[in-house]
Amino acid sequence: QLEEISDAALSEDLRVKLVRHQLSRSVRQQLDSQVEKGGKGLDVEVQRSMLDTIPEDIFDVHLNKLNIANNLLPSLSGIRNVSHLTELYVSNNKLSSMQLSELQLFQSSLRVLDVSHNQIAELPFEIGKFKNLDTLNVAHNKIAELPLSCGRLLRLKYFNASHNSLQDLPYQLGLLEDLLFVTEGNPLKSLPRELIFRPEMDVAKHSKDLLNYLRAMVISGEETCFRVKLMVVGQENVGKTSMLKALKDKTKTVKKNKNRRNSMAVSVATDGIDIMDWSELVTLGDGTKAD
Repeated sequence: QLEEISDAALSEDLRVKLVRHQLSRSVRQQLDSQVEKGGKGLDVEVQRSMLDTIPEDIFDVHLNKLNIANNLLPSLSGIRNVSHLTELYVSNNKLSSMQLSELQLFQSSLRVLDVSHNQIAELPFEIGKFKNLDTLNVAHNKIAELPLSCGRLLRLKYFNASHNSLQDLPYQLGLLEDLLFVTEGNPLKSLPRELIFRPEMDVAKHSKDLLNYLRAMVISGEETCFRVKLMVVGQENVGKTSMLKALKDKTKTVKKNKNRRNSMAVSVATDGIDIMDWSELVTLGDGTKAD
């Protein structure tokens, strides 16, 4: 009878209770079905179910795979007793942060972690403890920086960090062999222009070239630095300081003095060495300009 009631006639509280009741029944049916087949490690999928908390029924059995994508989950809290979980899919939820303390129970078993299409602003340093990860998808979030510990994920084969807010990348990622690394849609400013991904590029080739560059930076110990020292040397009172000031102020024309002799007479030469800071806009790899 409840199923015949229109949605408009249901209160929000009752609607949520009905959804959770149906969800609990669906989860239980999945579990019972797999147990009957003799499954030891079970797979559970609970998508598009308006979940804002993780159902406790899920953790009553030995799980291998848990797919709770496309829900309303604000966090990963509630996950428990899943020390053998190998795959976790939490994409398209409302996660604003990743509390990896909730996932410590299976940091040694987890191979696949998908938290794409959320609102995550930071990838925790503890991600480096999940050393059996071979797939990590954090695409379409708000991550501004990848932790150096990502370089410890030696078994990682696929890392999708596209469409975030990354401006640079840790060189340590270059130490990961056979990694497919996707960086499309990030405002990367520290890379050479040819390593900024463009739609016409082959993803696999771009990933290989990018990792080779990062690896070279690790080996050489080099770091990109947009700074140069300029020294101007010449005879006294010939206009070195005036020339530098004109360049610094972007002055392209020099005012003519009607009485050049008087101008030379009152000009004062620089005493000793004059050191000045000079910031100039440069074009970065992604086409933007910065000091």
